[in-house]
Amino acid sequence: MKYIGTDIDRAHRLRRYQLVLPYRFATILDIGANIGQFSQEMLDIFPDAQLYAFEPISGCFARLKKISKRANFHPFPYALGNKNGDAEIHVSPYSQSSSILPISELQKTLLPYTAGGHKETIQMRRLDDIATGIDLKPPVLIKMDVEGYEKEILLGGQETFKKTSVVFSETSFVPLHEGQPLADEIRSLLGTLGFEYRGFLGQKKNPRTGEALLEDSIFIKRVNI
Repeated sequence: MKYIGTDIDRAHRLRRYQLVLPYRFATILDIGANIGQFSQEMLDIFPDAQLYAFEPISGCFARLKKISKRANFHPFPYALGNKNGDAEIHVSPYSQSSSILPISELQKTLLPYTAGGHKETIQMRRLDDIATGIDLKPPVLIKMDVEGYEKEILLGGQETFKKTSVVFSETSFVPLHEGQPLADEIRSLLGTLGFEYRGFLGQKKNPRTGEALLEDSIFIKRVNI
């Protein structure tokens, strides 16, 4: 039964990413890797890709490092943004909601399990500076799951995004973190870099109303015909 279950799980993953499977990515950047959930999926689907995973929270990074010993898996203990140096991150009890930005009162009300936690001093790097040491062999996929800090990554990585074919980015329709840009602004910024919104991988909804709070959006580089 284990093998049947594994086959079903893989079939589900392939359906989830079917829009981008033809790209056969050679380079994948997992920004906000947490404990490696997305990295593991990508290593399964694109086993020959060079995968660079970025996760600044010490406890999460310790688990991330252990997901694969493959030579093509490269974990880094950094947050990405628009500066190099020390930063502070708000570590949520629900680690996937951790962010450089404080959790908003709205999120505490709607998703109370994300409230509380502690702060941790971390290292931040600009994506364009990191990318000088990476062979960005195309096609390139960038995934951002950084709880409202997407704009700063875009500002610090414009040259890298110009070399990228597909972006997966969490985008919020309501302010779940203080001062975060919402979905329309992220779509606009990616649009200036040549990307078109093409749908989503999944959504998180308001448990009270069913309204979409955020989604994992898909952006694909426009092709000039």
